[in-house]
Amino acid sequence: MYCVVHIVRIESMAESNRVIVKEIHQTINFPEEELYGLSSQMKRAVISIPSNIAEGYRRGLRKECIQFLRAAFGSCSEPETQVSLAYDLKFLSDKDRNTLIDSVDGVEKVLTGLIKA
Repeated sequence: MYCVVHIVRIESMAESNRVIVKEIHQTINFPEEELYGLSSQMKRAVISIPSNIAEGYRRGLRKECIQFLRAAFGSCSEPETQVSLAYDLKFLSDKDRNTLIDSVDGVEKVLTGLIKA
């Protein structure tokens, strides 16, 4: 069980960390007045994904790990919504929006596979 969970953690953490880097990089270009608004919320939302994965992994029990993987999966809806809003506000280009949404979708696929495993 430990080896499987450890490999799972590495894969899911790596994927979610890539999303964090992309989203934070994109928020740098947001208007200054969004520093404590949408920009801050987007950063917190993407950071909650690997945080939930890490907490579930630390719990050690499969049932608790799955519970936190589900929380991480649910947390993916926040950045998706915020990316769409940032696009509507013209803070993101169509290409950047699609890249970020595709990244979050990638995390969701990894998490879905882990939850079903």
